[in-house]
Amino acid sequence: MKTILKEEKKIELKELLLQVQKPGQYLGNEWNHLVNEKKWSNAKAKAAIIYPDLYELGMSNFGIKILYKIINEEEDFLCDRAYAPMKDMEGLIRKSQIPLWAWESKKPLYEFDLLGFSLSYELTYTNVLNILELSQIKIISQERKDIFPLVFGGGPAVFNPEPMADFMDFFIIGDGEEAIPEVLNVIKEFKKLGNTDKEELLLKLAEIKGIYVPRFYIPDPDKNYLPKRISNNVPEKITKRIVDLTIKNQPVSEIVPYLSSIQDRQVLEIRRGCDRGCRFCQVGYTYLPIRERTPENIIELSRKALQNTGYDEYSLLSLSASDYSCLHEVSHELNSQHAQKGISLSMPSQRADRFNIEIAKELNVVRKTGITLAPEAGTNRLREVINKGLEEKDIKNAIESVYEEGFQHVKLYFMIGLPTETYDDLDGIISILRWASDLSRVKKQKKLNITCTISTFVPKPFTPFQWFSQNNTKEFEEKIKYLKQKIKHYRLWNVKLNFTNPNTALLEAVMSRGDRRVSKLILEAFKQGAKFDSWEDILNVDIWKNAAKDINLNLEHEATKHRDLNDANPWEIIDTGILKKFLQEEYNKAINITETKACTENTCHSCGICFNLNVFNTVTINKSKNNKYVKEIRALSDEQQATSDKQQVTRAEFPIKTVQKVELIHSKNSDFRFISHLDLQKLFERAARRAELPISFTEGFNPRPKLRWLMPLPIFYESNYEIAHLELSNYVKDNDLQIRLNNELPPEIQLKSVHSIDFKAKFNDLENIKVVYRILTCDPTLWEEYVCETKSRLENFLEKDSLVLKVFKKNENHQVIDVRSKVENLKVLNTNPLELELKIIGITRPEIVINQIAPKKFYVDEKNLSQKWQLVWKVTKEMITLN
Repeated sequence: MKTILKEEKKIELKELLLQVQKPGQYLGNEWNHLVNEKKWSNAKAKAAIIYPDLYELGMSNFGIKILYKIINEEEDFLCDRAYAPMKDMEGLIRKSQIPLWAWESKKPLYEFDLLGFSLSYELTYTNVLNILELSQIKIISQERKDIFPLVFGGGPAVFNPEPMADFMDFFIIGDGEEAIPEVLNVIKEFKKLGNTDKEELLLKLAEIKGIYVPRFYIPDPDKNYLPKRISNNVPEKITKRIVDLTIKNQPVSEIVPYLSSIQDRQVLEIRRGCDRGCRFCQVGYTYLPIRERTPENIIELSRKALQNTGYDEYSLLSLSASDYSCLHEVSHELNSQHAQKGISLSMPSQRADRFNIEIAKELNVVRKTGITLAPEAGTNRLREVINKGLEEKDIKNAIESVYEEGFQHVKLYFMIGLPTETYDDLDGIISILRWASDLSRVKKQKKLNITCTISTFVPKPFTPFQWFSQNNTKEFEEKIKYLKQKIKHYRLWNVKLNFTNPNTALLEAVMSRGDRRVSKLILEAFKQGAKFDSWEDILNVDIWKNAAKDINLNLEHEATKHRDLNDANPWEIIDTGILKKFLQEEYNKAINITETKACTENTCHSCGICFNLNVFNTVTINKSKNNKYVKEIRALSDEQQATSDKQQVTRAEFPIKTVQKVELIHSKNSDFRFISHLDLQKLFERAARRAELPISFTEGFNPRPKLRWLMPLPIFYESNYEIAHLELSNYVKDNDLQIRLNNELPPEIQLKSVHSIDFKAKFNDLENIKVVYRILTCDPTLWEEYVCETKSRLENFLEKDSLVLKVFKKNENHQVIDVRSKVENLKVLNTNPLELELKIIGITRPEIVINQIAPKKFYVDEKNLSQKWQLVWKVTKEMITLN
């Protein structure tokens, strides 16, 4: 286990991991990780990409996966990762006064040349400050006198960089796949020449397209704090970066976490950008133009990615996957390639007018999951205002398709507080929910479970709605109350309503349209204790209100003020390519309830993107009407199109018949004692897929590999003798299976033996097995003086005929067991360090026994035993004897 250095003090990471929840998230040894000591030593420029929230969220961030791969492919560059530690780990870091580290190298973050924060959501901003503080790095950029590390931000939220301008040395605006290597090249050459002028380095970086260095710009209070440059050596406006979709920005050997993450699946980006023009959607405007992959490219990438990761699910990523030109064709072909292996296809929320029974069937080929649709507004009028382009019949047809295909669950997304909204529009939401709820009565089938998520409208920069006022907190609360009462009144018990906290919307609005003065608000709120503000159970809006009061800022006023169409805005330092005139026209169209069609399926609307930035919309099939800025990259003949339209969807037939059953005996040692059994099981399943073993599956709607353990190992235990049974649909030689699977397993988890058994064989009764454990003390030096007392207590324990104890569980429940009757033998193997051997009959956990012989100094209260025993003893399972 590596150490983290702080001056002359060394702290073993394992000392921290023994004291926290989900310790496996801090290991940094995930499958396909790329950073090691050699890479660190040879790198000429080192970067750490940081997701300012928990690991389980950060590991799902696709942008970080892309950048991690691109940077590490360069011989001279290194890219490590870091995330926000959980509360318990943060407390230990602060108490120990050690700096936050990068996950793989275990090097303090202040030892890197570049620290990049992925800024995808405004309410993570205080986490950025917290991570800098935990890393022992000055929060204010002007106070960081050392050249390195340089701190930058990128991601969707930086299209208005001003609220974070005081904390960042620079921002990367737009796609970062090419920009970050260019930045690292500048840093490499700067270090090579031995330069020591930080100002000179930042000026060189400002020459790179898409780089915004805030210190070279001063907000102008006469123009709504729009920044103006103070040097002619930097651009007047920052033009966003745009890259094409290639094999370089689709990782096919991405890091596979050993712990579950929020989006625990392979991601295939099929399309970047969206031209639907929903007037509330910032990324729909800022990530133009449209860039699609060909179906052939997607299929090939999917084969490589799923082979290298072992995931049992993959998702087609796009802002609007339904608009991908060859969606049905590519979905069908993907299922043809992967469904028989038990690998399922999923998609993000679908457009109701593009969703049909054929797409529903494709998503239903492997597992019956839920379907997500996003009507956004409750009436046709309001959907025209927001340019959603959906009629009520489209929404109902989509829900009906879901229901008829046998899906039992549908998710619907709506928004409240949209411009021009009335209570009639809220009634429209209820009307759709009532209709969907009544489907079971009309069809005389089982009720459809509906999850309805209601989010609160937030005006965003570079959208036609950027000038509109947001509802105040009281208005949002009244609308939420109204919808809840309607659900109760109509007895829609199968509808689960989820709402965004109005306080969350308030803060998001302030920061999304904020100027550089908001930096002071963020800093003051952080000083008063704000962090993890995107978590509703943690957010404390009173902290923000007090912070705003301290700097003479009114949150409600900032969020709800209506802006003049002709005024300057602080985010206009950024050039996204979109003409302000076009956004103003879309604003007026919203007022006049007029829709604008998607340009790649109609005509050019002169938004400015293509001719300002000299780019094209690249699509697989051109459906536009003489739009010269649409470029087709793959054409289908009439015959091919007809074949694609006639493709039949069939439910995947899984290999469920077992022809071979093997018993696996494996180890689980070192760092892997910090991952749970459920995570271990997923690790094995993915390894088996990578090894291309012919797995046999269970039957039912959610088929799983037939893989079971005799006695699941608790977290913090090591083992040299874990027994599992794996069932196969085709015969594989025992030795071949062992080699293939070991090649896909980490060194700490290896098969020690594999042998075929009768496929009807079952595990022994757990109460009749005998398990041998070896117990070491975590701190041998402390135990030396207690050896004699331990021996005496051990002998007294063995002399007892019985010892009845209450064994407590995490939920405060307990059971009564005779611990002495479960112990067949207990003896001292060594005294320096103290080492015990314990043989237990059945599944009684060894810490319960050892706690009875421990000297009083090391005795753990029975109610806290399950949470603290690992600080005192290290337990290893050595052998299982089957009676």
